[in-house]
Amino acid sequence: MFKKLIISLVMLAALISISATNYFFLDDEVFDARSASMGNTSLLSTRGSNALFTNPGLLIDYDNLDLKVTGRGRYHNTEDKGYYNDKEIVETDMCFGSLALSKSITTDFSKIAFGLGVNRLKNFKYETVDGYKEKGALNMLALGIGIDYKGVLDIGLAYNKSFASDTEMFASSDMADIEAEYLLFSLNVNIENITLALSYKDKYELKPEENLEEWGGVEFPAELKLGLSVDVDSRLSLYGEVMQKKMSDYKWLEGGFKPFKAYDDIYDFGFGMEYSTYYDLRLGIFRKAVDRFSDVDEEFLYQYGYTLGYGAELIDNFTLDLYFQNSFLNDDSVRDAWDGTGENFEEKTELDNLYINFGLTLGYQFDM
Repeated sequence: MFKKLIISLVMLAALISISATNYFFLDDEVFDARSASMGNTSLLSTRGSNALFTNPGLLIDYDNLDLKVTGRGRYHNTEDKGYYNDKEIVETDMCFGSLALSKSITTDFSKIAFGLGVNRLKNFKYETVDGYKEKGALNMLALGIGIDYKGVLDIGLAYNKSFASDTEMFASSDMADIEAEYLLFSLNVNIENITLALSYKDKYELKPEENLEEWGGVEFPAELKLGLSVDVDSRLSLYGEVMQKKMSDYKWLEGGFKPFKAYDDIYDFGFGMEYSTYYDLRLGIFRKAVDRFSDVDEEFLYQYGYTLGYGAELIDNFTLDLYFQNSFLNDDSVRDAWDGTGENFEEKTELDNLYINFGLTLGYQFDM
């Protein structure tokens, strides 16, 4: 145990010394360090109470009361080699990610689990090369249930509702309270050493409660995820996941304006693996489609990255999971711009984005 603790502290110190964090386009937060270390394959690689946020059907994994706390940090460096003449922007941030509790009850016919948690669904803070700034957070309360039938079929449902959320938008000093709510459904099928999974997150509206009514809010598209996990043997497990977003549903509520020019569906991919011995060693890769808020009429850009992770049970019932992500996104585009005198000119964008994300999940199972 002491050896595991020393190794865990050394790896945690190495992660923290990298620096802090970033944000890029309303990105969902990390709710589980284990899944983040395996290519963001959160559908099937999430364990215990953290499954409440991604796949509530997996809440049945643990019999005892399970507590998990996740925190994360990011570093984002944007280097502009185009119109703004080698301007460089560095964003750092560290914050709470999520806290979750779950408990399972076994009956004669099935196993039922309940989950309760809070998380920061969308935490954003960024500045563009031309000085445009936004920051804010969307804090969510989640309630969920998972039902297992004979170890073959798992069904889950979670209700998510925002609370105490605010944002500073459109380079304004006005803070607006924002609200949102949605349902998350999941289904898992277990066939020997293979698990197939599906989840559907309903589209939802992010809108102001009090001021900034002229903005009206944003409708975020529904998300459909498909996942596969394979236990190759007692030590090696493989995970794969694909997510679809119907971007034609993305729009401003006021007037129905669609801020993005690429209206096609987008797909995100993730692959990961875990090798368990005395410790759990993890790695993965991912590709994520993103789009800038701009007038550029082009396809979505793609962010590529790799992930690494480590997990261990430090003492009885107490676990630590660490993750590290390094990803890149290059933006080379041209658009028409106005110079303030009535003349249009061609503005070239050449941005190199570097992202470093890291964090941890602490878990404890109570004997009860």
